[in-house]
Amino acid sequence: MERTVYLDGQLIPIEIQSSKSISEIENKLKEKFWNSYNIAKPKLIITPYFYFFYHYYKLKDNVIEKSFDGKIALNGSNLKIDIDATSLISKKMNNLINQLDQEFTQEETLITKATEKKVLRYKLSEYFLVPKEQVVISRISKYYIPFYEIKITINKKDYIVKVNASDGKIFDLDKIPAREKSNIEITIDTINDLKNPKSWASYSKGLFNETKTGIKKIKPKKIKFDSSFLTEKWTIVLMILIGLLIIYFALFKL
Repeated sequence: MERTVYLDGQLIPIEIQSSKSISEIENKLKEKFWNSYNIAKPKLIITPYFYFFYHYYKLKDNVIEKSFDGKIALNGSNLKIDIDATSLISKKMNNLINQLDQEFTQEETLITKATEKKVLRYKLSEYFLVPKEQVVISRISKYYIPFYEIKITINKKDYIVKVNASDGKIFDLDKIPAREKSNIEITIDTINDLKNPKSWASYSKGLFNETKTGIKKIKPKKIKFDSSFLTEKWTIVLMILIGLLIIYFALFKL
């Protein structure tokens, strides 16, 4: 049994199980046509955030023209303003804990107690593009947001994906490219699609658009046709369409 660890700040509650996060990731990988991959055991990471109130103003001819107030959160590990974290902390404000009884890693904060006010003021000045002298901050609180760090191995290459363990939002999945389908897969998918008459129109349009890339203007009123203009996918599609047309005319010719 893991021992209880008390934190130096309030923790946004963990509401998403790691198994659910893995299931969501697997669905996303299927959408990218990946069937073979390895997902390692998720690691729980807690990231420090500084949540505070701010006030800043803009001058015109040395007179305050406009003033602005609000609440905002800054990631203590990368020193970036995070609007999503601001919203999450605001929503979960009344349901916080300050302890964990499971294994976790605490990300290091780059802000100390002695420097927090100065750093937050500078970062807010940078974010809103106003002089730091025109920025006032107050009521600074430290919070932790839990994330699952998940390593995914595909074709011997590792990818790290993070999932917010409070609201389930997935990060960095876009770094994993979609798998290119094999010729056999493309052929099977195309034949299945063409069983629906409506698909003929969309495939014809796609083939037409692909063909346009092979027609290059050389001189006015003269064009050159590049025979290698079709990608592998559309070469297969064209062959299937031609084959189906041949069969059609062979069976239904007068």
